[in-house]
Amino acid sequence: QPHSTTTTPPPLLLARQSEYRSAAVAAKRSGDMVVAKQLMVVLKQFDPVIAAIKAGDPVDLSDLPPPPRQLLQGTGPPATVQQVAPSVQQAPAPETPPKQLSISENLEQRLSRYRTLIGEAQSAGESGKARRLGRVAKQYEDAIKGHRAGNAVDYSELPTPPGFPPLPGTEESVEVQRIDGDRQVSVQPTTTGVTPPRQPPAATAPPTRQIQAQNAGAAALQPRQAASQSRQRQPQPAPPQRRSSQRLTFLEERQKQYKSAALTAKKSGDSEEALRLLRIAKGIDSMIEGVRAGRLVDMSQVPPPCITSTAPSVDPSQCAPLSSEQVSMYERLDSVLKHQFQKCLDNSKYYTSLGDVANASRADKLAQHVRIDADRVTSSRIHGDPPPRFRYESRTFTMVRSNADLADSDLEIVIIRGVNLPVSEGTTPADLNTHCRVSLPYPSNEEPQEGRSWSVKHSNNPGYDFHMMCRIDRKARSLARSIKRLSARIEVYQERGFLRSDKLIGTCQFKLSELESKVVIHEAAGLMDGRKAAGGGKVEVKARVRDPIVGRHTEAVTEQWLVLDGSVGATQLLEPVGTSPKSGLSPRASPRPGRRSPHPGQALI
Repeated sequence: QPHSTTTTPPPLLLARQSEYRSAAVAAKRSGDMVVAKQLMVVLKQFDPVIAAIKAGDPVDLSDLPPPPRQLLQGTGPPATVQQVAPSVQQAPAPETPPKQLSISENLEQRLSRYRTLIGEAQSAGESGKARRLGRVAKQYEDAIKGHRAGNAVDYSELPTPPGFPPLPGTEESVEVQRIDGDRQVSVQPTTTGVTPPRQPPAATAPPTRQIQAQNAGAAALQPRQAASQSRQRQPQPAPPQRRSSQRLTFLEERQKQYKSAALTAKKSGDSEEALRLLRIAKGIDSMIEGVRAGRLVDMSQVPPPCITSTAPSVDPSQCAPLSSEQVSMYERLDSVLKHQFQKCLDNSKYYTSLGDVANASRADKLAQHVRIDADRVTSSRIHGDPPPRFRYESRTFTMVRSNADLADSDLEIVIIRGVNLPVSEGTTPADLNTHCRVSLPYPSNEEPQEGRSWSVKHSNNPGYDFHMMCRIDRKARSLARSIKRLSARIEVYQERGFLRSDKLIGTCQFKLSELESKVVIHEAAGLMDGRKAAGGGKVEVKARVRDPIVGRHTEAVTEQWLVLDGSVGATQLLEPVGTSPKSGLSPRASPRPGRRSPHPGQALI
């Protein structure tokens, strides 16, 4: 049937289209994207031909593509479908860049393509897609800068834009070139629409090319299948980022804790608690998959550590008889160990919210050792043994200060109170009604951020407790420069009653330059009347940011840490900067709670 004039597509045409679709899907599932793309090119030719047949246009089916296996082996005719009627428009061929280009030219060409895609996404209103493409374009810009500077660049991490071959020199490009070399004349490129002039048949090709085509056509599938199977067998290399591996280990350890606790609860007969712990453990799976896929994971959503006690609860009626001194010693040991255990849990939660996985893991392990010591004390008390020997060790920890309750773009200014505000003549402190006004000249003096506190009456030592939240742009390069000279202006006004304007008592400048390296600055600023002091009054002010503008705010804190004799694991785990153990305390030596940190929730690890 050389020409088809019916409006129903022939069954052979539909069957051949189904064969190509199945072969393309199978090639894609096996990982051979080169063959899948070639089969899809041929598959797309069937749609305009079927549409032309349904429209009643004459179509020449003498050049129907052969079955997919014959096409891949090179034994069939060229994969083209000739359409007599020119009513169907020719579809544009996919754009492919020239292959014989240098690395720099290839990178520039791909960057230009991504910029074009970004413009198309923005014009279509797809902001999410535009941002994703922008991140890829930034990778290409960094790669171009590194290549020009002569630095080593990992080109395998760069995504390949649609229609472009892999970059020359990468493993993927070498594999594709090898496969294409085996199949270089087996599969011929195809076009859609009006068939271009036919190429000379294989019989007129040079003898060398004919032999190469026959040999390559017979063995085209074997190396391709072997290559796809080898790619499937080889494990994917782990991402080089150390932070990703640390987060993955941390999440797996946290999930293991909850699974172990669920199993313990199930053995003890508490089914509801076991189900609750198991649900939490299953919820960590999505975070683990996200880290393995290279996505960003919000570590503040990680559940707290699940560390349970292995010792039975203490019932005084079941304990062996103990002296009053031993009972007092056990109670003090329990109190100190509980305090240290709670401190470790708080530290773990704190560092997890910051994304500091290394210190969070150390806090978890230290909490486990403290729990073991507490269980050891409990067991000794139940069996009537004397209290275990212990000692105090002076340990220095590094504390990273951060205000996790603030966002990165927040700058909080707190007007705490006024101190000894000056009182005008004829007015007593009991008649003084005041309020404060705050002005921050950022981002510019023309557009300052302003706020006003509420009124405090009948006092010259008013407590305002006024919180003003300002916005800063950490991405702006000018922030680190402007914070050095940025000051908040605070004005204190006296309210003089109905139909009378407020009177300015004094002003003060609260400098914010210390926020460059600190997260909190606290100061009592003196009030000024112009250039002279305004009667000795002051305003207590505090400013907070989440993290310093430049770097991190770290402090060294020395603590007295209780360690039981024989508790080697905890001693090796801490690895303090400075250690001075107090030798040989007797079992009756009491802990010193007075030397503990005044802030139990503070992160000290």
